[in-house]
Amino acid sequence: MDNEKTENKASFFSNIVAIGKDLAALLRDFALLIIFLALLLFPETFNDIMIKAGFEEGSIIGMKWKKGIAKSDIALKEAQATIGIMQKQLDSVSKVLNEAKKTTNNPDLKKKIENVQLKNFEIEKQTELIQKSVKKTISSNAVLVENAQKAVNTTNSWGVLLGTDATLKLAQNECRIYSSKYGIQNAVIYYRQGFYLSIVLAGDRDTAGELLSKAKRRRSDSYIVPMTTWCQNSVQRDGYIECLGK
Repeated sequence: MDNEKTENKASFFSNIVAIGKDLAALLRDFALLIIFLALLLFPETFNDIMIKAGFEEGSIIGMKWKKGIAKSDIALKEAQATIGIMQKQLDSVSKVLNEAKKTTNNPDLKKKIENVQLKNFEIEKQTELIQKSVKKTISSNAVLVENAQKAVNTTNSWGVLLGTDATLKLAQNECRIYSSKYGIQNAVIYYRQGFYLSIVLAGDRDTAGELLSKAKRRRSDSYIVPMTTWCQNSVQRDGYIECLGK
């Protein structure tokens, strides 16, 4: 009899524990559902809440947020543009070397040129690998970056970067092309970190998004930047604005 009572009690507590586990799982799933809907329907608000709460980054049901990702994304895109310019310059050097090799009869000089060409070829291969890696990272972060920008939209000054060039003349030509063929008027040239960048300004993030859609018709690597943090302590020069600090 005592054994039967003990077994009944054990069975009762086992059922209570099982119900408790099921209830905990149900509450967990319900909480995840609420968070999932928040990420899906209100990504900017949710991202802002998580950042203010002190979370640097996180992942729920495969959906992520990350503080500072927008800034890192801009740095990647700037690196991508710089690599692109360097590639063009490297191509120019290769063409000059080929011409020099054709015009010289000096065997020692030809050997030196061939060695330089071989090194250039290796650099080009490594550069292509880096470009692919950077492009993949930028692409995978695109939606997250957009949500992060909207969540921290504390500035009313946004810019769409139309192109990055090595000289002021090239940047001016880029602005003319966007104006005449793509309807993007009043682009401004900024000098930052050794390059000339064509920028069209927008009063808010939504307008910047519309301009970006137009800009991407010419260059797929165009992107949006928050002007108050992207170009600090600027000064007007002859034909462009120089950013004295990041």
